[in-house]
Amino acid sequence: MNVPEIPAPRRGRPYESLDKIEVRNHRTGDLIGTVSQVNAGILRKDLRRMAESRVALEIPQDGMVESIGPSLVVTAVTDDAAFRGQHLESPLIERLNLGPIPTMKVAWDQPHEGNMFVFLYKRRFIEMSIPLLS
Repeated sequence: MNVPEIPAPRRGRPYESLDKIEVRNHRTGDLIGTVSQVNAGILRKDLRRMAESRVALEIPQDGMVESIGPSLVVTAVTDDAAFRGQHLESPLIERLNLGPIPTMKVAWDQPHEGNMFVFLYKRRFIEMSIPLLS
């Protein structure tokens, strides 16, 4: 059976490490995936090349809103009116902060704030076909 392998993000690209941990089902012990890990030596090496790494992570402004995908909260710190307009028109952004506003600032007079907690802690309906207690 093929199990998914989750690479570590390194310098803007997926990195498959030789150092991996196995993820197992907590009930059955079956292997359900592997996750690449990055050790301190690789981090030190990447920190020395930080300027090069920043270039690898730069995303052009055109198409940036679409590239981030569905988002609960987005903060846009920009003076570009057209770029702000792209954010305002996007149906993918649930809450939009224009300017340097803390992401988790709670203002109960804003309609979305109460919904954020409902979104994060959704109630579930559970139905069972067998009795819980025998």
